[in-house]
Amino acid sequence: MASVTSAISTIQTNLNDFQAAASTQFGPQVTQFRSSLSSVQTAVQAATSTPSASTIASVVTSIAGVVSSYNALQTAVANRCD
Repeated sequence: MASVTSAISTIQTNLNDFQAAASTQFGPQVTQFRSSLSSVQTAVQAATSTPSASTIASVVTSIAGVVSSYNALQTAVANRCD
């Protein structure tokens, strides 16, 4: 789980850089993506400290949220670049 936490941290750093470069153009999408990353990080920490079917299921649900919010951000960027 440490590698997952590290990867999330790297993504958050890259997201900070993206947000600084993109200014406020993608603010809502960045905010949602950041929130979903926070949720998955919390779920991973819970699964690490108290492994159970429920905490693992929360990780899976949180990952689905990350995918969804990433797709929304990616779509917003693609639409802006067209």
